[in-house]
Amino acid sequence: MVISTSSHNLRLTEDICEYVDGAVRDQFGHVADHILSVDARLEAIADRRDSPDMKAVLRVDLRNHRNIVSEMQGDNLYTAIRRSARDSARAIDRQLQHSSRATGQRLPEKYHAFGRFPAPNV
Repeated sequence: MVISTSSHNLRLTEDICEYVDGAVRDQFGHVADHILSVDARLEAIADRRDSPDMKAVLRVDLRNHRNIVSEMQGDNLYTAIRRSARDSARAIDRQLQHSSRATGQRLPEKYHAFGRFPAPNV
């Protein structure tokens, strides 16, 4: 699993990169073999109030599945990162459960040619 972190309107420090790496590895540890890469984009959004809002966008590339994108916005950058990682982990679990249910209920190959009965001469 490759984890990359980028930022927009925000100074990216080593502590933030380590926090993103730790949060992603904690949340995705049980499904790490299904994940190709994780791209984290951190942004500071100008707000009407004095303090800017922080936004964390995680894009997860799964092996043989659709990509998953989650976006969280809040006052605290670390909370937005943790919540985005948690929501992405839930979406990955749903995606993998759906695919295991779909592949687990398929008919064997010998039944595909002529409906439900096998053809002895095929």
